[in-house]
Amino acid sequence: GAGRPGPAWSEPHAPQSRLTRSAVITAKTGAWPRFFHSCFPACSARTALSDMTAELHQAPVWKTTRFEIDLGQPQVMGIVNVTPDSFSDGGRHDDPARALAHAEQLLKDGATILDIGGESTLPGAPPESLQDELDRVLPVLRLALKLGVPLSIDTYKPEVMQACLDLGADIINDVWALQRPFEHGQGSGVEVVARHPSCGVCLMHMHLEPRSMQVAPMTGDVVPQVVDFLRQRAERLLAQGVAPERLVLDYGIDKIKATIGPTVTLYE
Repeated sequence: GAGRPGPAWSEPHAPQSRLTRSAVITAKTGAWPRFFHSCFPACSARTALSDMTAELHQAPVWKTTRFEIDLGQPQVMGIVNVTPDSFSDGGRHDDPARALAHAEQLLKDGATILDIGGESTLPGAPPESLQDELDRVLPVLRLALKLGVPLSIDTYKPEVMQACLDLGADIINDVWALQRPFEHGQGSGVEVVARHPSCGVCLMHMHLEPRSMQVAPMTGDVVPQVVDFLRQRAERLLAQGVAPERLVLDYGIDKIKATIGPTVTLYE
C-alpha cells in the first residue's frame, strides 16, 4: 500500500499457496509499455495498448481515496471473496469475522491491497440481487477499513459502488468497466466514480456475462477488440473529469475471450 513496498514473487516469506488468488499490479511509466510488449504478440494492437497505458500513467502512482499506491514495483492484491460460489474459496469467508481473519492473513503473507467481492463472476454463475451483495460486502468493508490498507470493491452495481465509497472504500474494481446502469434511475458507475473526488478505478474487459461467456465466445483477433474497448472506457472517464492517475486497466485474462488458442495468444 501507500508507503509500504510490495513484495517480490520470489520472496520466501510470501508463500504462493496463500497468494494464488492474488493479482499483481505494476504500472510505472515505461514499465507498462515494456510489460505489454513482452506479453502481447507483435501487432499494432500491442503497440496501441502500450501507448494507452503510457498515456494514463505519467506518474508512478495509483491515486485512490486514502492512498497513493506506488506502481513503480509490483503490488499484491489479496482477494477476499464473501460469496458462496467463487471458484477457489466460495463459502469459506462468507461470515464477516472469517472474512476479516482471511484479510489479516493475506496481509501477513505479503498482500498490500485487499479486494472485497460479494458476487461471483465464475463462468455460469447467476447474478446476485443488489440487497444480497450489499449485505455481504458492507459488514466486511466496515471491519476492513480499520486495517489501514487500500481496499478495493469488486462490483459492477453502481448502488454497491456508491454505498462502499460512502463508507470510505479506496478503489472500484469493475469487471464490466462501469457499463451497468442503476436498477432504478439514470446513470451508471461512470457517474458514481466521476462524482467522487479521488477513488481509484480498475476497468476490466469481460466478454458478455458469466452465464454466456463460454456459450458465445469472441471471434477473430481478440487483442484489438480488447484494446479498443479499454480505450473507449478510459476515454469516457477522462471526459467526465476523472484524473488519469486514478485509472488502471485490466484486460481480463481470466474471463473467457474465445477458444483456448486465441485466449492463450492474448495471455502470451
